[in-house]
Amino acid sequence: MVIRHMLVLAGILAFWSAAPAAAWEAAFHKEGANGWFRLTVPPSELADCSAVEVNPEPSDGMLFQVTTGSSRQDLRSSRAQIIACRQNMRVLQGASEMYGMDHEKPFTGSDQEYIDTLYKNKYLYSRISGPSGRCRYRFVTDSHGSKTVRCDAHGTIEPEADEREQIRKADEESLLETPSLLVFGRCRGAGPARLRLHDRRDGRLLREITLEIPANTVTDDPRVRDDWFDTWKRRMIVLERQTPADSLFSYLARQVPLRLGLIRDEPEQDRVPIFRRRDTPDADLYSLTTGALAIQEALQLDRMSRPPASATVADQADPITVLSGPEIKSHPYETMLSGREPRGVQLDRLVPAEFYACHFSNINSQIAFGDLLDQWGTSLLHTLQAAAHDARVKEKLLDQLCLETSELTRLFGDRVIADLTICGADPFLHEGTDLSVLFTVKNRALFDMMAQKRFAAAHERFPQAREERLDFDGIQVFALTTPDRHLHSFSCMLDGVSVYSNSNAAIGRIIAVWRGRHPSLAQAADYRYMRTVFPHDPATEDVFLYLSDAHIRQLVGPVWKIARRRQLHCIGSLRLLQNAITLYADEHPGKTPALADLVADNCMKASYLFCPEGGTFTLASDTLEPACSFHGRLRYLQPIIERPPSRVTKEEISEYKTFVDSYKQYWRRFFDPVGIRGRLATDGISLETCILPLVENSLYDGFKTMCGGTPASLDLPIHPKTIGLLAGKLNGDGVNTLTSGWDETIRQLIAGSTLTKDEFLRAIGPGFVLGLVDGDLRFEFMQDTSGLLMIDMARDPARAALAGVFLYSLNLPVFSVVQVRDETLAARFLREFLDQLVRHSMGSESRFSDGLRLRTYETSLGTGKPSYHTLELGLFVVRFRFFFAIHDGALLISTQRGVLERMLNGPVERLQTTANLEFRLRYKAFDRISEATRLGWQEQVREACLNNLGSLYALSRLRGIPLESWSDESLRINGYVPFCPEGGVYRDEPGHGGIICSIHGTPEKSRQPESADTAQPLNRFVDSLEELIASLEFTPEGIFTRTTIRRKQ
Repeated sequence: MVIRHMLVLAGILAFWSAAPAAAWEAAFHKEGANGWFRLTVPPSELADCSAVEVNPEPSDGMLFQVTTGSSRQDLRSSRAQIIACRQNMRVLQGASEMYGMDHEKPFTGSDQEYIDTLYKNKYLYSRISGPSGRCRYRFVTDSHGSKTVRCDAHGTIEPEADEREQIRKADEESLLETPSLLVFGRCRGAGPARLRLHDRRDGRLLREITLEIPANTVTDDPRVRDDWFDTWKRRMIVLERQTPADSLFSYLARQVPLRLGLIRDEPEQDRVPIFRRRDTPDADLYSLTTGALAIQEALQLDRMSRPPASATVADQADPITVLSGPEIKSHPYETMLSGREPRGVQLDRLVPAEFYACHFSNINSQIAFGDLLDQWGTSLLHTLQAAAHDARVKEKLLDQLCLETSELTRLFGDRVIADLTICGADPFLHEGTDLSVLFTVKNRALFDMMAQKRFAAAHERFPQAREERLDFDGIQVFALTTPDRHLHSFSCMLDGVSVYSNSNAAIGRIIAVWRGRHPSLAQAADYRYMRTVFPHDPATEDVFLYLSDAHIRQLVGPVWKIARRRQLHCIGSLRLLQNAITLYADEHPGKTPALADLVADNCMKASYLFCPEGGTFTLASDTLEPACSFHGRLRYLQPIIERPPSRVTKEEISEYKTFVDSYKQYWRRFFDPVGIRGRLATDGISLETCILPLVENSLYDGFKTMCGGTPASLDLPIHPKTIGLLAGKLNGDGVNTLTSGWDETIRQLIAGSTLTKDEFLRAIGPGFVLGLVDGDLRFEFMQDTSGLLMIDMARDPARAALAGVFLYSLNLPVFSVVQVRDETLAARFLREFLDQLVRHSMGSESRFSDGLRLRTYETSLGTGKPSYHTLELGLFVVRFRFFFAIHDGALLISTQRGVLERMLNGPVERLQTTANLEFRLRYKAFDRISEATRLGWQEQVREACLNNLGSLYALSRLRGIPLESWSDESLRINGYVPFCPEGGVYRDEPGHGGIICSIHGTPEKSRQPESADTAQPLNRFVDSLEELIASLEFTPEGIFTRTTIRRKQ
């Protein structure tokens, strides 16, 4: 089989090279309603375009799922498949031999049953999947009577000598001729079908080919089908990697071959995800930071591989009260409040104690913060993530609540509304949750007039909206809702406070608080204590966000965690349904499926769908939007507060107890009550955060031990071109507590000097600065791997810090400043320490005497000027230099001489601050590094933009959605609107291979502007930055952090 396949490909090359007037050649294979074709086009038919630059475009609906390759590429792919297949055969051979040693009687079943037996009895660690659709493994008896493995497509384990020679010749011949174009695809029906071949580079039409699809139902060339599957599978893998935010292509890679019978559908209890990538994470349904997009692929692959064990409500046999949340001590707030007078806000008297609360001192502050987020706050997140998606969360919630920030609100807002509070039970805003807004109303008549206009506008947008007046504990609540929750507004007045909520349960709880039947946030001891730390003062506080003790306990408690777990399972089903609809649309253009059609057509299995609450799934008749009868629709899920679980399954009990055990062991990862106060200014924004002291073992204890105590008043020199720095104080006793051998380190430092330990500690102060200086970047850290350093930081902070300094010193000038209290003692120590290093490297006791060379010398900057020391370190064939000086009350260390000389000669800047720890990013000093950072930023933006093209391709080509509807339909189907951060426009260009960005092109032919468009919001945001300062202090109240983002005036 292998030789024949190679000879066929080689013969194609020979034929086209010999024929004076070559023409294309087509081959077909049909199995019932399914058909496949292979088109071979010689290079003479492609003008000046190479085979890899050709883009095929079907002109009608008879051809679809079209991919391309070349004769040379196909030959090399076949070689790779042979290697992979023979490795599989070796594994099967070894498993079979072990089975034979353990069993006296040989296995008598079929070959596939034998492979299943080897897997089930642990002779195979995983199921064997052939690299090609043609791979079928069989066990045959060789001439010696032994059982050996053979593949229908690739022959025996070891190739015969003539086969190896034929492969070698085929390889050589493929390099002598220009490769031919191979086009693979599927076909429908019978008769003429047109295919256009375009030059991918400029979109020009090379030629149009008409294929005659045969009418017969069966043909005898299954290689056509198998070749299509091999190239199509590779295409799906590429699209999956190019579209990381969409699980569609991993779904298609699994379901399409199952649908066509090209891979074996394993029994559900034994299935494994064949197409699962190694970097696909497991679904952590109990993580606090888990989002639906982050886990949907993992859930989908698990669902397609193994149906969920708990599929019915009947399995929820135990009351949820058998579970209790993590037992964490609360602070003695009442004792801590002794002698303190809290100063809060009146609206917090209506906020339930277990809700988070975000208070704005006036409506103008809320509008200003909203504008800031729209203008550059969201850009900050996009800067960190290089995102090109907009989930439209703000717009969704405003529409639900029937609120808006209109020009009228901006004009009369502070005359109508005094202050406001936003609150809710959980933070799952993207998927759907409760949100309530409380307004202190100044002008009731004007407020009601504006509300009536909004309600009337909502009625026009949603004619099907239902208007009701409900009674909640004697309070009249106006409700305006639609069944899909796109509009879900409940409003009432409580003593001059207007309450709007998107949840009847949430507004009912607020009314219960007002009635005194439910505890309020204002009554909570932790909140009252926090309001002594951050007393309310409109002059210094524009916004205050509080995450209460009760709120955090609720989030990690059994009710919310298990409800969230069930919610995520249902989200996985809803996303999987969307993928099945897309597959159906591709297979049956123009047809509208019902849910039963998706199962009947094998676009999905009924077992894929699972709602732990027993919800049933349906498709909206007009939009095909999937919905669960219990949880609702994507982006508009029913809030947990409305239907919290009351019973649990055995599996959930076990999983939650495992979570609690992990929480008890590593609960430092979670936060205690947090208060954040924000203030807007003309030059930026400042945020102050107080995290109450974490109880028992926590990361807080480690930081406090190492850097705690009274904050240091630092006044140390820094280089004027410092772009980033970390400054603070080190508590020597604390470092010794955390890092074993600190005293031993000091002893070794001074062992070769004449200083005593007391003299050393008296000479060196606790303050330090570690800084990076502007320069030319030699390399950059990859965003997806830089987190490894943070993992190492958690394991061994000292080692990770040294590793980070070393890596950055290879890239940019690094300097360090250590506070000196006695310059005479410090200078003596420095000289003697460097001499000791040199002597030690030359001694026989040195382990690196053969490869290590240390030398030191002193350089004077002139009469009356300071001098500095150079440590020359030769390590085998590499030489490093470090420069040291004692000057101006500091020990200066640098990796570049020019940096140190500038700090000695001046002028220098001085870092004057008071903190335990402080980080600064000084954009104003960016100069030489700017080109590299901007280039890196543009590259991230380009990649983020191009990552959208796969999803848009699915909308346009698979679902047939017109361009003008892409944004709305993507929001409904994918949960976000794709956009180009540089302002590019997406369009479908058939000649260029599909979706193209007007600025960045396509993944195959990507472009990048020479410079960023300064008019775009993201780039305006970056250009506006001057400095970011984040400081940390340890106070009796807890951890105090201050973050200031300064913008250019």
